[in-house]
Order: sequence, then C-alpha cells, then structure tokens
Amino acid sequence: MAGLSRIEIKQKQRLEDTDRNISEAFQDLSQLMAMAQAMTKLSKSIAAKIEGHGSQVTTDETIQFKSHLMELGLQHQIDVGLASKSSYSSNVHYYNDLARQISSIVRPLMKDRRQEQLTLSDVYCCFNRARGMDLVSPDDILNACKQLEQLPDLQLRLYKYKSGLLVVQNQSCDNEELMNKTVELVERAGALTPLQLSARLMVSVQLARQRLEEAESVGKLCRDESLEGLKFYPNKFITQQATYTA
Repeated sequence: MAGLSRIEIKQKQRLEDTDRNISEAFQDLSQLMAMAQAMTKLSKSIAAKIEGHGSQVTTDETIQFKSHLMELGLQHQIDVGLASKSSYSSNVHYYNDLARQISSIVRPLMKDRRQEQLTLSDVYCCFNRARGMDLVSPDDILNACKQLEQLPDLQLRLYKYKSGLLVVQNQSCDNEELMNKTVELVERAGALTPLQLSARLMVSVQLARQRLEEAESVGKLCRDESLEGLKFYPNKFITQQATYTA
C-alpha cells in the first residue's frame, strides 16, 4: 500500500506541475498578445502620421520604416513616394530613383549584418519585402543596380563574379581582402564546406561557395568531392613548394 500511495502522490505532483506550467504559459501568451496589439496600434499611428505629412517625409525614410515593420511581422501599406515605373517618362530617371530606394534598404542591412556584399537575389527579396504589395520586377532591380556606380553618393556598386553571380557591394569593398579572409578561415578550420563557411560569415551558401571557388581559381585552396560532399582545403601543394624553394 505504501508503494501505491507514493505513486499516487508523485502523479498528483506531476499533474499540479503541469497545470502550473500551462497557467504560466497562458499568462505569457496573454502578455505577448497585449504587446502585439500595442505595437500594431503604434505602427498604424506612425503610418498615419507619415501619410499625413506627405512631402515632409522622404521616400527613403518611408521604405526604411516599412522594412522595420516587416521585420517585426507587422504589415501596413504606405505608398508615399514609392517609385512606380508608370509615373516616369524616362527609364533612366526611374532606375536612378529606384537605385536610391534600394540603397536605403541595402546599406543599413549590410551594416547590421556586418557584411560587404549581398547577392542580387537577396537584394530583390529584401527590397520587395519592404515595399509590401507594390513589387518591383527582377529586371527593374537589375537595371537599377547597374545605375548604382553612376551615383557615387550611394557608395554601392554592382559586381559580377567570373561565374556570373551578381552581388551588390560597398564601393570600398576589397575583393582581394575578402578572398584572403576566406582562405584564413579555411586554414584555421583545416577544411570547410560552403555551408560551414556561410554560417561563419553569415552570408548565403551561394555566396560562400563563390568565395571558396574564387580562392580555388587562384590556387590558394583546393577541393575534395566525395560522398560526404564538397570540401575546400588549404592548397598545401603551393605552400609546401614555397617552403622547399625558400
């Protein structure tokens, strides 16, 4: 009997603990919902003020605000000053304005991520996410990015790797320095896959592989393809040869 009573007591304690955890979870959920409602009201209030001030709020500020709302999971349509192709008589003027709007999204994003480059596909996704429903076509994004270098104050440019991969990068970006950094990371780890490098650099797998292949193309890295996948290693054929020569 003593054994059965002990089991019953333990079961009762587990039920009480479960009830307590569920109760606390619902309290947290209620607080979260209350905060979400407050944030939604705040976003609508700020959006209304932006729309009310009209020309006093710049297009770049509008797009940045929309980007922050989207990151928080809040969507509110704001259409103040967004570049619309149909409202331009000249494609050049449209692409220049679009390039400025892209810059207002890309530069803060690069700064937050501490990155020098973003693939064109990432730029397309981030920019259209900030615009909400007023989407821009991939061709228009590409043509606008081609104009970046013609607008020095934006401090961005479109760069094309030998493989054809297009990235938007800071004008001050040194691709040789990026390559050396990639080689250093591989040397420290002994070997890296594109996925492992992308996690270390916080970039897309596509861009990570491109940087590894670029270092490989000049002989600083070599690859090994096996059932385990693709890995890049320091090119010891070159380093050891230099040691023997010295």
